[in-house]
Amino acid sequence: MLKTVTQWLDCTTEQLPSKIAFGTETKEGVTVLTFLELRNAARKIGAILAAAGRFKEPVLIAMDKTPQCVAAMLGCAYANCPYAPVDVDNPPERMAKIIGKLRPCACITTEKYRSRFSDELNVLVYDELISNKRISDETVDGLLDDVYKRQISEDILYIIFTSGSTGMPKGVAVSHASAIDYSLELSEKFGFGEETIFGQSVPFFFDSSILYIYQTIKNGCTDWIIDKITLMFPIKTVEFLCKYRCNTIYWVPTSYSIIAKSGVFEKQIPENLSQCFFVGEVMPNSVLNIWRHYFPNAKFVNLFGPTEITDTFLYYVVDREFDDNEPLPIGKRYDNCDVFLLNDDNTPTKDGDIGELCVRGIKVSGGYWNDPEKTAGVFIQNPLNRYYREFIYKTGDLACVNERGEFIYAGRKDFQIKYAGHRIELGEIETVVNSIDGVELCACVFDRENNVLVLFYVGSVNKRVVRSEMKGKLQDYMIPDRVEKIERMPRTGNGKISRTELMTCWL
Repeated sequence: MLKTVTQWLDCTTEQLPSKIAFGTETKEGVTVLTFLELRNAARKIGAILAAAGRFKEPVLIAMDKTPQCVAAMLGCAYANCPYAPVDVDNPPERMAKIIGKLRPCACITTEKYRSRFSDELNVLVYDELISNKRISDETVDGLLDDVYKRQISEDILYIIFTSGSTGMPKGVAVSHASAIDYSLELSEKFGFGEETIFGQSVPFFFDSSILYIYQTIKNGCTDWIIDKITLMFPIKTVEFLCKYRCNTIYWVPTSYSIIAKSGVFEKQIPENLSQCFFVGEVMPNSVLNIWRHYFPNAKFVNLFGPTEITDTFLYYVVDREFDDNEPLPIGKRYDNCDVFLLNDDNTPTKDGDIGELCVRGIKVSGGYWNDPEKTAGVFIQNPLNRYYREFIYKTGDLACVNERGEFIYAGRKDFQIKYAGHRIELGEIETVVNSIDGVELCACVFDRENNVLVLFYVGSVNKRVVRSEMKGKLQDYMIPDRVEKIERMPRTGNGKISRTELMTCWL
């Protein structure tokens, strides 16, 4: 019976002990962990936590994006302690809020970051854990066997913190069962295997990382983790993909956009790329079409979903041509989940109408850690089922279904604004602007207090041309009041556009 993700690591290690599981390259050199090294390190950490009596207690993981970070997280999984990876560069105030909400039993970090955390947090340094001589292999086995007997698949595997509208981070708690179900579906649909070589751009505190982690330990893939310094330079990123023969990437559209519009493909192409997944934001077709031009034989897949649904719940394999200003479908649901649209009064929408995306099934997370009030607000009893308890998640995303049966994204409920007497989707404006020649990236924000619509963009074209192009493609009431050209688009730690920072710049 499969009830924990660590069973995959045990099985793959038996089959491929010396194969590289995770690796990275930084200015200090190349660091790798084989499956055997990964398993040994994870089990040692798990046993130390178990020996201390930790069980179902969360552990903060504050480490750089390295193979060792994966070992620390999987060590927590062996001990049945939910792991909560965080950005080591979080502002002190945000880190304090996360720690206060999480109430961890320990913090696993490195010597580099040890001084950032209070001793009251029970700080455990990774290298000291791995070099611990007091626990023998036999003791490790005995401790973890005892843990496994007490585990169930519904126990929480990880907690990912997302930004809250009130400024308080929300910790999404996801079980082993949810991660297993999601990973099995991805594996079946996209055929990940021993020959799969990932080029990972996302940090481990971003939920997309679970695809990399669990496909790797389940299927014997190799995951090459791209250092954040490398990611700052398109040419270095492409060189990395070429050097390590990466054939599969799963990036946010912003990362695709930066590379596509840098002109780097005129100099070098990572010829091994065969599967390109994207998630997190709307993928501009102007960017996608550049990638499809250079990689005509690659499979491009739009994955869609929030952290609360174990990463994604819809997928669309790009199967036809799209104009630059067309919307890209977010696709169809996975097999083992139900997706439907509800009106504001929780009634089903009519065919073709826009409604809020709602999801039911095992992929729905357990809610927000230590936050029953916020959990109750969006994880609700299915209004279409009055016969037994069945929770659904209301995503806050708006969508409709086209004539092909594909869901089409229609924006966020909180991105839908009332302006000049009209309802406007900010995403519609952004789709048009991203299709303008010379625009690399854009974002539209609405200053509700002053009733001002502001467009920010990065690119070589001047503001006059951008405004002129918009007038030819958008209704007059959708033209932003202000158009601002900026040097760079601010991004959050997981690579998405930071609309909060843009709003701060404007105000």
